[in-house]
Formats: sequence, C-alpha cells, structure tokens
Amino acid sequence: FAIYKSKRKWNKDLDTDGNWEDPEFDGDALTYPDELIVDYVQDMEFVAIGEDGLKISPPPTYTNANKEKIFKIKVVDIIITTRSTKPFYKSNITKTIFALGDAARNITKTDKYLRDSIIVSAHARNLGLQ
Repeated sequence: FAIYKSKRKWNKDLDTDGNWEDPEFDGDALTYPDELIVDYVQDMEFVAIGEDGLKISPPPTYTNANKEKIFKIKVVDIIITTRSTKPFYKSNITKTIFALGDAARNITKTDKYLRDSIIVSAHARNLGLQ
C-alpha cells in the first residue's frame, strides 16, 4: 500500500448522463497528478478523541451506540506504520509496532525489515457547528 497526493481543479459541469465530471488538471500550474508520498504502508489508524481527552470507543458513527458523540470529536490521532523497502537488519528480529487505539491492531513481525510509525494529531475545529 502507498499514500499519494494530487491537486485537481474542480469541474462544475455535468456530463451527458447528468453526473459531475471528473476533476481536471487542464495544464493549470497549481494542479498536479498523483505524487507518491510514502510507500510500503503497513497500517493506518484513526483514533477519535473526545472533549475529555480520552479515546472514544467505539468510534462514533451515525448508526452505532456512540452516535451522539460524533460532533464531540475534538482531535483525531492518525498513526501510519511503514516498512523499509529492502531488508534492513542482517538477521531476522521480532519487533512489535503498537497501535494507538486497539491492541488487536499491533503488528508483530519476525523478519529483516525496519518498521516505524508516524503519529499526527489533527484538531477537528468547527465540526460541531450547525
């Protein structure tokens, strides 16, 4: 798996079937096609944090028991775990990469690859405004 970014220009026109047309690049200097950001993604996790600074479990959706908390999310912690492209260690080692929200998502591997995680906290401002 990999993470890419791109920037496209919104096309507000409808096609012949009445659907929105795909975003365009159309030679605009501010647009660009898919660009590889990070490769060899092993896991990506999103953890909702509430007003009290604690993880909301289970994560709120419009249909589950925590649906009333969907507008109370203050921060979303994002963890991306990647591995090296080639073997890093000379011999196999066993290493565990710990997940943020759920121990069942921990990654334990015995091999020669280096794994590392990047953690970012995204503050969810203005989501509760109605």
